[in-house]
Amino acid sequence: MKKNLSASDIQVLEGLVNIPEDILLTLNNLGLIDTSSVLNIIIRNEYQTLIKDGSCLKKDAVILLGKKYGISKSSIEIIVYKKEMNKKKQCPSCNKEVSKYKYLKNDGLCDSCNLKK
Repeated sequence: MKKNLSASDIQVLEGLVNIPEDILLTLNNLGLIDTSSVLNIIIRNEYQTLIKDGSCLKKDAVILLGKKYGISKSSIEIIVYKKEMNKKKQCPSCNKEVSKYKYLKNDGLCDSCNLKK
């Protein structure tokens, strides 16, 4: 989700982190802010606010946020519930990090250890 922060996003971020808006704007213009992480934090915060207020159900909040930020329902769920995509596993013989797909495909071994066997 590579997207520039809008003025309203900067204002919400200012309230969350207590950093003046002009400093945040300068950092954003210089490209020093990780926009994906910031948007994730803002989306999580808005979701919690919507749920606590009781203004909408969880599924409705997910749909509303998806429309607001222009991303899919599943992406919002991943952000809100902190689901991990592509969970990593470790090769038992060399302790190298392996994707879940390779882990299941190669009986837990990385590609190099699988070639050695």
